[in-house]
Amino acid sequence: MNRGKIYFDQGKIDFALNDFNKSLSIDTDNADALGNRGAVYGSKGNWDQCFADLNKALEIDSDNLTALSNRGFAYFDRQQYDKAIIDYSNYLKAEPTDSEIHNSLGICYLRTEDFEKAVKQLNSAIRYDSRRASLYMNRSYAHNGNGNKAAALKDALQAQKLGFKVNRNYLNELQ
Repeated sequence: MNRGKIYFDQGKIDFALNDFNKSLSIDTDNADALGNRGAVYGSKGNWDQCFADLNKALEIDSDNLTALSNRGFAYFDRQQYDKAIIDYSNYLKAEPTDSEIHNSLGICYLRTEDFEKAVKQLNSAIRYDSRRASLYMNRSYAHNGNGNKAAALKDALQAQKLGFKVNRNYLNELQ
């Protein structure tokens, strides 16, 4: 199954799918394999099979963080932000220092225009990964949505300092 994860990370989706299918042919209740195969199906746009696998994985093991985060990402991709928020929040109860999930949750709040919660989640993401430019840019958008242009500009400039290509029109809007 680890090989399937490597294939998936390399973009070799069909190879990953074959590996997860092999794992599931040995143990049909392998929650990790189901959680990973669900992500593969999601990347292929096969949403019915994606959610079937992820939900089954969580029925087998409700604490399976791979399935929980992958289902959150799948809901996010389907723009079902309310459901993604639930899965990401549950994930963070077990893994509170995961900057990627804090970022994803912050973006969900951005998309639903709950800018205060977006800022809070992006603060956490930055606390755990302060060198990632996109986190500052996402927080800039949240501050801007809240009407805090000074904080938005500060974050946009920090993102730019870390290598993010910030749109000049956006910077001009903040000044």
